[in-house]
Amino acid sequence: MSNLHRIQWIDSQIRANRFPNCTRIAGEFCISKRQASRDIEYMRDSLNAPLEYSPGRYGYYYSDEAFVLPGVMVTETEKQALTYLAGQFRESNNSIASGLAELFSKLTGKGVIKPERIPGFPSIPLDEKEIKQYQVLSEACQAGMKVSAEYINGANVRTERLFCPYRIFRKDLHNYVVGFCEMREELRIFRLDRFRKITITNEPFEKPADFNGAMYGDDYRFNYREPYEAVISFDTPFDTNIFGIDSSRLDERTYRIRFQASGKFLSELLALGKNFRIIHPGWLRERLLERIKSVFSANAGND
Repeated sequence: MSNLHRIQWIDSQIRANRFPNCTRIAGEFCISKRQASRDIEYMRDSLNAPLEYSPGRYGYYYSDEAFVLPGVMVTETEKQALTYLAGQFRESNNSIASGLAELFSKLTGKGVIKPERIPGFPSIPLDEKEIKQYQVLSEACQAGMKVSAEYINGANVRTERLFCPYRIFRKDLHNYVVGFCEMREELRIFRLDRFRKITITNEPFEKPADFNGAMYGDDYRFNYREPYEAVISFDTPFDTNIFGIDSSRLDERTYRIRFQASGKFLSELLALGKNFRIIHPGWLRERLLERIKSVFSANAGND
């Protein structure tokens, strides 16, 4: 039985003027007197219960009868998790994290412990910007409204997106959102810490009936998807097997090539030293132009 039930029982006994003590608490719940004493300490130190011991009645009473138990109490498992989080957040150089650390410490009534004391507990870094992104996307998910956002991908390429957020989930150390990207015209996953200037639009969207949000979480495998397909024309024919991926020739100089990571694929294309033209898809051509513009901008005006 959890300490919540014991605390409620202790509270009811006090209000009935039965003056419970540690011996009675231990006997009622088949626990040790030490555990019963911890329940009393928790009520006094964490719940701020005005507990006093009456030597004449051999039990506890409230010195202030106006006291009531809080609407929310914390279980032992929750206390352990909150104590861990208090320790982790207090080590962060972040005002929000420090505030949460103090709150969690008050809820548990315990000191701070090191994160490694709870093996396997996830690391949860806090960032003020990401918290705001999370809030906006959560509201958009619940309201079924599209968002307009600026996004910076892993290659540091900045794009404007109109996005239908379906679900926010966490994997490893990052928060992600999955939904339909209108620029790419497909289901995509974005990292929250890479968003900039998210704004909820007045355009509603409907989540597809076959969307399975349960598949997105810690066990989700990002590489588990069908590869992209590009149609590319080269000035001269060559052996596309150098990519080490699936490809087929459509005519003497045009190839259909399948790839997984667009950034890596574009790097391989540029490294060929051959002239080429991306016929399909349009978004891959746009990404190539963005990369070329970025390189040009970084070198323009240099001696």
